Amino acid sequence: MKKVYIIAEAEINHNGEVDIAKKMIEIAKAVGADCIKFQYIIADEIADASSPYYKIFKKVELSQKEISMLKNFAIDSNIDFMITVPGIKSFYLAKEIGITRMKIGSSNITNTLLLREIAGFKNELDIYPSTGMSTISDIENALQTLNYKECDSNFYLFHCTSNYPATYENLNLNAITTLKNLYRNIKIGFSDHTTDSLAAIASAALGASFIEKHFTLDKNMNGPDHSFSQDPDELGKYILEIRNTEISLGSFAKKPSNSELEMINKTRKFLVTAQDIIKGEKLTYKMFDTKRISNPEDAFEANSIYLLTKLISPKDYKAGDLIRLSDLNK
Repeated sequence: MKKVYIIAEAEINHNGEVDIAKKMIEIAKAVGADCIKFQYIIADEIADASSPYYKIFKKVELSQKEISMLKNFAIDSNIDFMITVPGIKSFYLAKEIGITRMKIGSSNITNTLLLREIAGFKNELDIYPSTGMSTISDIENALQTLNYKECDSNFYLFHCTSNYPATYENLNLNAITTLKNLYRNIKIGFSDHTTDSLAAIASAALGASFIEKHFTLDKNMNGPDHSFSQDPDELGKYILEIRNTEISLGSFAKKPSNSELEMINKTRKFLVTAQDIIKGEKLTYKMFDTKRISNPEDAFEANSIYLLTKLISPKDYKAGDLIRLSDLNK
């Protein structure tokens, strides 16, 4: 299978501090993530001032200049950079500084105004809609608004459960297969809001092309999302387990692995004589038994019994002897 593209979701866990955000970029790269993602937060764009979310978002805002700095820092760190755009203003500000990988969060899957604006630049962007809280109808309407069929190779669709954290019984990972079958030219991934790696392993096995995971420098930091995010050590283990899953899946061919080839001669049964046999005697099933042997070179595996029972004995044998191919050539 192709390598799963792993997105380290820094989101707002920088707490509005550029130095923390830079450290998150460095750690994401160090533990093996392919991409670092932040959210372009403008509190006034997301929530009304009376909303309980407003103060939370206000504390984690970064300016366009700061986000541009982070994008360039990611480039210098040799890791891809992605941004979630919650609204039209943040979309255009992100586009102005050359960000081309953009996620549309699950809460905006029905935001036609935003989708229409993004659709105008679909050929220039890699677009990642997330589908938490969505029906197939919601997803299809969003993709139609984005005019995805004109350039569907630019689209990447997240399966997602919008709970923080999400529990196993609410994940419905089989929907990854459903989306893969419905949108064959769009890569399907998984936005993982669980607290461990089990769902990521399962989604990789189901063929998810990309996976994102929330992470933080410290679970004990102040902020709404740190507690269910993974710390650097956990993120490193998480990525390693996805990579090991990829290795374990292998190919669709059913054949012995390279490591199994040497086990064939050690563990398979070979034909030995079960009784004394006289040269010229017709060989029959009852004349044979099967055993593991120390030197299988030129010996007959157990499934060769069909061949041997069509022959006559090429020489005399004692019970427990091997009949070897070289005997038949004499």
